[in-house]
Amino acid sequence: DKGYVKITSSSTLNSSHPPKNAADLDDINSKFYSSNSENSWLQYDFMKRKVIPTHYSIRSRQDGCKNDRNPKSWVIEGSNDGSNWTNLDSQQNADSLNDKSAFHTFDIKNTAKNKEGFRYLRIRYTGPNWESNHYMIISALEYFGR
Repeated sequence: DKGYVKITSSSTLNSSHPPKNAADLDDINSKFYSSNSENSWLQYDFMKRKVIPTHYSIRSRQDGCKNDRNPKSWVIEGSNDGSNWTNLDSQQNADSLNDKSAFHTFDIKNTAKNKEGFRYLRIRYTGPNWESNHYMIISALEYFGR
């Protein structure tokens, strides 16, 4: 809302759960919710800045449960033009987020590819969630670096 980062998504289920909710780190009940579409993504545009990410944290939704619509398999990608993407990290069957209000911090594994920094960072699902559909539901997504 302050104009530092613009958050967009491939889709939104409804207006109650917009992409910007993923940046509301203080409200555990807030969440972003996509439609049920393969390759759903959530993108952060740092506009006038470039970031060199080293870690990221994800929190699953507060009103979920084990084997629900929790994040399971995804890739973190960086770009400077919003079209050409560099794979920075990927997770397959990430059990650490498979529960109510689960929280985990992940390392960016491809640090050699981010020396120049990226204007855009996004998380993109590479498979179904733990409930075997393609809804992306994220209570919080935070990037760390410089």
